[in-house]
Amino acid sequence: MFEVQGNPEVKALFHTEFKREDGHPDFIYLRKTFEALEIEEEIRNKLIRLAIERMVEADKDRIELAIENAPMRQYENNFGHVYTVPVEVYADKAYREKLNNANTSTQVESIVRNYYKYNKVKQASPKKHWWNKS
Repeated sequence: MFEVQGNPEVKALFHTEFKREDGHPDFIYLRKTFEALEIEEEIRNKLIRLAIERMVEADKDRIELAIENAPMRQYENNFGHVYTVPVEVYADKAYREKLNNANTSTQVESIVRNYYKYNKVKQASPKKHWWNKS
């Protein structure tokens, strides 16, 4: 049996390939097999990344729509800054404290986005089922 140096995964794959009935002990063949596996893994990772990006994009769109449709009002915080935020965000005590301590408009926008991200937005028209006729 040949001695294979290096990565234990490569050794294990080489020995299992060599012991197979139709196995191929050639390192070039083995390298091509690994390249094919790496390409397959790259494609899978790329597809997963794209799916995650689509989910994040849909969540951002939902948040933007909720912010646009919410009734807005101007408030002044502890530092004298005037900012416009949705009434429901300012009504939440925890978020009101965060807004009152915000120094910049970027911080205010971040606080409003976090509110809609972590507090589920109610859908305008809930799904009606056959058993719920109202």
